[in-house]
Amino acid sequence: MEIGRRDLLKSSVGVAVGMGVASQSVRATQAGSGDLQAEQGKYLKKHAVRRQSIYDMMIPIFVPPDNEDYAGKFAESLAPSASSLLPGIAGSAADLKETLEWYNDIVDSNGVRSVAQQGALISVKEPRGENGAGLEGAREELEDLKQAASAVENAASEYEESPSKENRNALVEALKQEHQRAAIIFWINSWSKITPSNYQQLFGGDVEEAAEQIRDNAEAASEIITATREVTSTQATILEQGGVFRIPDLVVTYGEQIDEVRQNVPSYGFSQYAGDSLNIRIQNEEEEDLSVTWVNTNSEGELVEYELKEKSANADVMITESTVEEIRESDNPSTKLSKAWENDELTFQGNGFVNGIKYNHTDLIAGHNRRSPVG
Repeated sequence: MEIGRRDLLKSSVGVAVGMGVASQSVRATQAGSGDLQAEQGKYLKKHAVRRQSIYDMMIPIFVPPDNEDYAGKFAESLAPSASSLLPGIAGSAADLKETLEWYNDIVDSNGVRSVAQQGALISVKEPRGENGAGLEGAREELEDLKQAASAVENAASEYEESPSKENRNALVEALKQEHQRAAIIFWINSWSKITPSNYQQLFGGDVEEAAEQIRDNAEAASEIITATREVTSTQATILEQGGVFRIPDLVVTYGEQIDEVRQNVPSYGFSQYAGDSLNIRIQNEEEEDLSVTWVNTNSEGELVEYELKEKSANADVMITESTVEEIRESDNPSTKLSKAWENDELTFQGNGFVNGIKYNHTDLIAGHNRRSPVG
């Protein structure tokens, strides 16, 4: 049975939830830690960079075709891709691809040109943004959002360097500004409401198909921006109230307790992942991804870097959200992590032939059979 774009969107949206945007730690004593606050700044900076890439990715949808090279090229309707979903997005918006796919055969140059020339036709009698001005207006809205997210990145960087109350307030204000800017998308919303048949009545040919593509992409863009608006609002509120985000909390706790982790986690397990890169997949009880975070470790098992997306890694680690929260809330997280490991609440899967042998072979030596088979 064929699944529609919107149905696929709904089934995939869970991947974008659960990155800790609305998650606060109950260990309030940590909220005042300078290291934790600096890590919170780093996390929010990474988040802002991801949003900038998303806004930038959508800009070509609204670039008016004004030359031969561009004429006839058109952005294919965006489809969900688990590896590119911005962590923390909730709601019904996740129609993203890491890279836009262009093609020439769906509509001819006259179709795209005709839509751009007429502007966003909500009805035949009310053309808006003629001669490419409507598409240009939508592009400028995305450029403004990029600038707002860049301001958040800069404020978060300042907070990471110096987690003072003044810098925190500046970061909160930058998040609020991006939130407010995301509400001002008149042209994007206008394109999402056009009636393709109106263009067909005016021009005939394949112009209706071109208008449908523009409308569908504008709908996806509008939904994505609405979701990022929710994210920035939630982030500003949590930061302003002294809350703790999940990822920074876990990063700092792991760093503080690395020695205890070495002592408590089975030696075969620790030596297995030390020096490797991992995709940490936080899942629900149905084993659906709620978030994916790429991490890189050194030979001592220390966390070197992380990214808020899936990347090429030596192995994937699957853990439920409930187990993650139990570890965070525990008085002794390293002991809780060790118990989770021993109770098969962490599942490893090596990626590729060599890593598959490495991770599954170690499992057999340890007398376990809990890791997923290769492939």
